[in-house]
Amino acid sequence: MNGRDDADGPSRRELLTAGAGALATAGSASLSGCTAAMPPLGQEIRYGRVDVPPADDPAYRRWVPPVDTQSERRQPLWQDLMYTTPRRTGSDSVDRVHVGRGFLKSSMDYFGIGYDNYDRVIGNFGTLVAEVDVDRSTVDETLLGSGYERRGTYDGYDCYGRSDLPRTVAVGDEALVFSRSSSHETDVRRIIDTGAGRTEPRHAHDEQFAQLTAAAGAHPFTWLGVPMPYDWDAPETGALTMAYDDSAAYFVHYLLFPADEVPTVSRIKEQMTEVQRAVDAYSVDVTLDGNLATIEMHQPLERYFQDLDANRLNPQVTWGVDHDTDAGTVTLRHEAGDAVDADLLTVYVDEANRSRDPADTQFADEYGTVTPGDSLTVEVGGLDEFVRLVFESADGDSSMWLVDYDLDGPDE
Repeated sequence: MNGRDDADGPSRRELLTAGAGALATAGSASLSGCTAAMPPLGQEIRYGRVDVPPADDPAYRRWVPPVDTQSERRQPLWQDLMYTTPRRTGSDSVDRVHVGRGFLKSSMDYFGIGYDNYDRVIGNFGTLVAEVDVDRSTVDETLLGSGYERRGTYDGYDCYGRSDLPRTVAVGDEALVFSRSSSHETDVRRIIDTGAGRTEPRHAHDEQFAQLTAAAGAHPFTWLGVPMPYDWDAPETGALTMAYDDSAAYFVHYLLFPADEVPTVSRIKEQMTEVQRAVDAYSVDVTLDGNLATIEMHQPLERYFQDLDANRLNPQVTWGVDHDTDAGTVTLRHEAGDAVDADLLTVYVDEANRSRDPADTQFADEYGTVTPGDSLTVEVGGLDEFVRLVFESADGDSSMWLVDYDLDGPDE
């Protein structure tokens, strides 16, 4: 998961790097692209039947609100959407390096329930739903002890929030709904209303979304609205799913084309050969059903582990921020969650959110491991600056923005 290489937006490398996450949400990090999670094709594509394990029904759709036509946004709450099953992948060891795990785990705060204990996680960088049998007293104690405040109730959910990095958490009996979007309170309520059946979900109104989710189903990792890995005439949308058995990892890419611009299977294969994008795929199968193309690949688990091993390191932490304008400082605090190797954390202070200027003071100057209660204070300048905390894997192959703080205050 890589940050920007330039000031104007995500680079091509960013869009194609292994293990990356989803979109820029609510003015937060530009995190895109996981098309390299598809296995490589190598120098010669080997076509043949790929027996992908069957997918479950896309039950996650119950939480997905329809397009918001009542506000200026007029777009889906989730432009792209990840779904994963931390406790069930089909292989006992796969989830330790799960591509979805690396992103979603670090996208949510720590609520007293470790990521590995969730049954299902649905969402992206800004807004997530974590399904689990919730121990409300444990969550309440964790949230109040890590800087959250009680914010009343909504439809049986206990609501909590904070204002340093604006966030809302709703705690129910079967799920936690978390958002750091610019409309975090509203988005949490929209998800709760949809999950409860008071609002019809997106697939009831969006034919394209219904078709794509019906085709993809629910594998241990499902990514809807994923950026396209190939440069042919662009599909309208697509999905990536990953499944596992005891010997192999399976990758399926769905490409939904406009009805009057559907390429042939031969053209799809030709384009794949031209792009040479992917990893050691041991076999590839391409099919076309109407305007939906399906590309299936697989590779041995051992090879898959080599590619994605760095994702196991990503932490789940609740971070707090204090900005002392008089002193010209910002303090970053580890409020709750995983211990983090200080050498893997870098704080940047700069203008235009470019992440090019490391702060003079770093966590590694004071700590070996950063744990709850630890903090770091950095000097800052004017209100046009940003402070960003970045986690980078030990091998340097992946990174993720954990904190992105605008000194001028959050956009609400």
